[in-house]
Amino acid sequence: MLNRRTFLGASGLTAAAMALSARPARAEGLPDRKFLFLLARGGWDPTFVFSPQFDKPYVDTESDATAAVAGGIPFVDSAERPSVRTFFETYGQQACVLNGFEIQSITHDRCLRLLLTGHGSAGVDDWGATLAAHASTELLLPYLLLSGNSYTYNHVSEVVRIGPTGQLPDLLTPTGNLLQSDRVVPLPGAASEAQVRAYLRERVASYDAGAPPGRARRYAELYDRAIGQVDRVAEMADTLNFRSSPGGGPEGLDVWGPLEVAINAFSRGASRCAMVQYDGLWSMSWDSHSQIAFQSDHFEGLFKHLLAVMEALETTPGTSGAPLIDEVTVVVLSEMGRGPRLNTWGGKDHFTFTSAMLLGSGVRGGFSFGAADDYGIGQKLDLATGEVSDSGVALQASHLGATLLALGDIDPAQEIPGSDPITAMMA
Repeated sequence: MLNRRTFLGASGLTAAAMALSARPARAEGLPDRKFLFLLARGGWDPTFVFSPQFDKPYVDTESDATAAVAGGIPFVDSAERPSVRTFFETYGQQACVLNGFEIQSITHDRCLRLLLTGHGSAGVDDWGATLAAHASTELLLPYLLLSGNSYTYNHVSEVVRIGPTGQLPDLLTPTGNLLQSDRVVPLPGAASEAQVRAYLRERVASYDAGAPPGRARRYAELYDRAIGQVDRVAEMADTLNFRSSPGGGPEGLDVWGPLEVAINAFSRGASRCAMVQYDGLWSMSWDSHSQIAFQSDHFEGLFKHLLAVMEALETTPGTSGAPLIDEVTVVVLSEMGRGPRLNTWGGKDHFTFTSAMLLGSGVRGGFSFGAADDYGIGQKLDLATGEVSDSGVALQASHLGATLLALGDIDPAQEIPGSDPITAMMA
């Protein structure tokens, strides 16, 4: 059924589809690589998992944790985080960790923009929107934002927000728009809906035939295509609704519902990118200015989710018929790190150096790149070999972004000039 809000949403989706016509074609049968962003917003402490720094004299670390290696990945092991060890033992050969790259700010909002775009200015698009905009096929939901942040400039219409409680499916049903209304409104029947749709199609076709080229005619074309797409999006309403399990998914996973929606969208070929934000235990946020030990609980929850995600990707078919793990790169990241020393409240304050992890398709698994000095500051890296080197590059978020674009078959030089990909991380 078509209603005003459904049409407006579909129009945005169609505008995104129209932009696809000038993109280069890919080899037949080869699907675009897809990207699932899992954002730990608030600023995690990499010394709890990704970056063992027990030998650093000016870095405060856990007294009951140890350095370990599993699946080729050095990590911080603790009895309080069994899911971390299980994850690296099971999927370390499909994971690649990047330590010691810098987000050149200590405020959350600016760090998020820098992390996701590589720029501090507003006139750029984030990695997810850019990747979605370069898809080789028409997508109904190019960049599915289930939670978290998105920054757009040229590719605004690529981003589709589901809503924090999965409201989008309501907008795809005849009565959905009225669920939060305190007024009883009579709805037209199927015959009336069909008449309205036929009338609109006729008017659009008539206008399209006689209108001169220009913005108005372009809008008419978009409208016509939007009507054709609404039913296709509505068919997905069941897989976009994650409100049926408000307490989370299996084993109490806090954001399993949104993650499952993203995986389903990938499987159906509806999306190229998706983002889900994980706020940690009890949604406390990772911003641990006091009681740094809660980072341990947050990481345990995060890796429980990652175990479930990887299992689902291995067992869910993608558009090529192969498991989604062959098509999807999982990007796990946080907008900042935590300082090397404890403060007076037993926490750690904002720090510009942090870590990230890539999993799955296109990733050189079983490796951890980057290192910190005695003060927790990231060291320079040779982008080709992954070796720490004085002649290497001081890593920034733009290098991680360039890597993601390269994995997505986009020339990073066209999007973020001056930042080369970390080819050592790519298979």
